[in-house]
Amino acid sequence: MIWLYMKFSNLQKIQKNKQNIYKKIEAVFLFFVLFIFLFFSVLGAKNESAIMDELAHIPAGYSYVYKGQMSLNQEHPPLVKSLAGFFLLPTKINFPENSPYWKNKVNAQWDFGYEFLYNSNNNPDKIIFIARIAPIILSVLFLLFVFYSTKKLFGRKTAFLALLFLAFSPTIIAHSKYVATDIAAAFGFFSAVLAFLLFLKNPNFKFTILASFVLGSALLTKFSTFFLIPFFLVLAVFWILFNKNIDKINIIKKTGVIFLLSFVLVVWPFYYLNIYNYKKGPESYEKKQEILQAKTCKEIENKYPKSQFKDTACILKNNPFKKASSLVINTSDNPVLRPFSQYFLGLLMNLQRSMQGSKTYFFQKVYEGSNPWYFPFLYAVKETLAFHILTLISIVWFFKNKKKQIFSKEFIKNNFIGLSFFIFILAYLSLSIKSNLNIGIRHLLPIYPFVTVLVAVGIKNWLFKTPDFLFSFDAVTFKKIFIFWKNQLLKIIAFFILILWHIISSISSYPNFLPYTNELIKDKNIHKYVSDSNVDWGQSLKYLAKYTEKNNIKKITVHYFGGGSPKYYLKEKYQPYQKGKMPKGWFAVSAYYATLMQASQDPEENWINNYLPEKIIGNSIFLYYIK
Repeated sequence: MIWLYMKFSNLQKIQKNKQNIYKKIEAVFLFFVLFIFLFFSVLGAKNESAIMDELAHIPAGYSYVYKGQMSLNQEHPPLVKSLAGFFLLPTKINFPENSPYWKNKVNAQWDFGYEFLYNSNNNPDKIIFIARIAPIILSVLFLLFVFYSTKKLFGRKTAFLALLFLAFSPTIIAHSKYVATDIAAAFGFFSAVLAFLLFLKNPNFKFTILASFVLGSALLTKFSTFFLIPFFLVLAVFWILFNKNIDKINIIKKTGVIFLLSFVLVVWPFYYLNIYNYKKGPESYEKKQEILQAKTCKEIENKYPKSQFKDTACILKNNPFKKASSLVINTSDNPVLRPFSQYFLGLLMNLQRSMQGSKTYFFQKVYEGSNPWYFPFLYAVKETLAFHILTLISIVWFFKNKKKQIFSKEFIKNNFIGLSFFIFILAYLSLSIKSNLNIGIRHLLPIYPFVTVLVAVGIKNWLFKTPDFLFSFDAVTFKKIFIFWKNQLLKIIAFFILILWHIISSISSYPNFLPYTNELIKDKNIHKYVSDSNVDWGQSLKYLAKYTEKNNIKKITVHYFGGGSPKYYLKEKYQPYQKGKMPKGWFAVSAYYATLMQASQDPEENWINNYLPEKIIGNSIFLYYIK
């Protein structure tokens, strides 16, 4: 008995020591991966100029928390912007509250943003860097959430792989520091889906409330997360179909409760905090009618002070969803419903923009609306080739080992989480491909955590395959053992080559993560194929200023797209570009405009095709010398 007790105690100690070693390895792994990720994110936040969206988002976010008035940039939910604004509160900032863009104009976000950052005696670089602390922290929390949730669901090894894939994605690194909605939306989608799956498994009060809060938080990141509501209904139906012994009515009722509570407990309070000081509107019926009947907003901009009612009525004046617009306008001055009105105002603005679409540059042509090959091409060239190979290995392994089980009810029930991830990827991809807004790979970021986790599961199973034969002392078995371990060694070597390739391919593109392309485009000249936020979002203006300083350039004509100010950074060197007038001497043009000029049929624009750039700054600003 004593011997058995000592033996059991020793086993417990060995097991405990083993767990402690795993925890230390995990801590070291997390530290190094997140340190490298933070290193590149912070450097980018410090050295890059404001991107186009930040010109609107940063001043708007500061106005929400400083003034309690969400009268700018209503087309995006306030979470990321408000967090950025909160970090800016201790900073001494001159707020241009007497500016007409703030006092009277309706959603003059771009003009006000420029005045706020560059014309109000503020330090724009300091403001932009401090504001970017919020999305960097959010990005790190996103990575940690993916790691720990994957560890809980699929084990530590799978979590290690998922984190490596995601943290060294050039697209994730590129967008990690911007005051924009894309990383936050990816975080929101992934966390909300997991919370809802937990609820389906345990539809009790605790998980109902948890799913409500997580869904509500996701809805505050980006309006595309509204897609979660129909998606959750689909998941609930699938869950009911493949689980007979559950209370089906209870699941459906509580799913509805989750939707309701997400708006009441999260969306309403958060929006209220951002509009509490926003004037409701004119009190008299006559004044409201005058606002509603005005043909254009300019007729009433200066006649009535800024108010939620006036702004909402003006913004939705030409919205195609007439009945919904009328309801949103009529509730915009209701003391209880106005936070909901503000949320649905933004949603309607997004729907209108999606219907109208935008110009898309793709393979040296400009399209109106969408191209079905746009997003597949982007995903193929803007993620590392090593990751694509690992994805292919994972898919091949899955179909080779699971093809006979895929359609069985038992398999679907036991792998419902993975199936849910796969359904989400297909559904979101389908919507993105059909969307009229083809403006960047960033719109695919919501599928990234789902893809990386599924690939990590497949690679882990491929790497750690167990022998499928019984051991016996004979030559045939020893031969099988030799072949098995030879194959395992080859797998491990291949895996380490691919993971190193993935990491090196990504970080070697520093500091130009945004315009990154993999080896499929050999010359790295992505400008021939796509533009916009895939390449040029205005992030390289400070690099251009440094180049002009270093090379003693005295005068330079600039055609810039982004949230920076050429006049602020280049000072007396700067000359604005005038359409139809070919500049002489040094000429810098953002890739966004350069590609449109090259594809244009207008000879006043396409003259640029007669010249080759001297240099491409940050792989996003073309620099010419025109004699």
